[in-house]
Amino acid sequence: ELLFYQLDKVLIYSEFRLTINRRRRHHAPANWTFQSINLPAWACKRPIPSAATAGRPASVRPRAMNQWQETMTQIDLFEADAPLRFERILIYPYPDLRRLWVRIWLPARMEDEAPNVELIVYNPDGSENNSLVLLAQTDTRLDNTFHLKAPVLPDQIYRVEALLSVGLDRKAQPVDHRSFDLTLTFRDPEAGESGFGFGNT
Repeated sequence: ELLFYQLDKVLIYSEFRLTINRRRRHHAPANWTFQSINLPAWACKRPIPSAATAGRPASVRPRAMNQWQETMTQIDLFEADAPLRFERILIYPYPDLRRLWVRIWLPARMEDEAPNVELIVYNPDGSENNSLVLLAQTDTRLDNTFHLKAPVLPDQIYRVEALLSVGLDRKAQPVDHRSFDLTLTFRDPEAGESGFGFGNT
């Protein structure tokens, strides 16, 4: 399960990276080189195995096992004394401006304290554009693609609200709330451009 979650994060990053690369075919300088950001080495240097790896020849399966072992070494220790709050949120609009690459950092928690994450994006006129809900998150780093509803308004200021809660249904208790502005313009993390949000941007 951990391996497939890690692979899912890599696929989200790959989608973002490939979108940027397609754009750069027409705009990138000749001496441009790719630099990965905050990913394990195997995510950038090795092919991503598919879910059908188990049915592939034995020579393919050890690669998946090595990736699983590397993933296991990245598990964070539980931080019982750390306050349950958003540590960082970074958002990078895709070049098409219809999608947002959302990255969220949380403190490690036991499964029975796993928080829910809700992200809401509001249009420049104050109406709700779309929302994303993630229930009972036990991972400390979340990577997701947020889809904006058409029509999108380039260079306009959108409002983002992030809500953190514990519990399900009506028993959910809010523990943190953050809000910030997002200007809908392409931001390239590979070029060192900062994302929208808070924390180390």
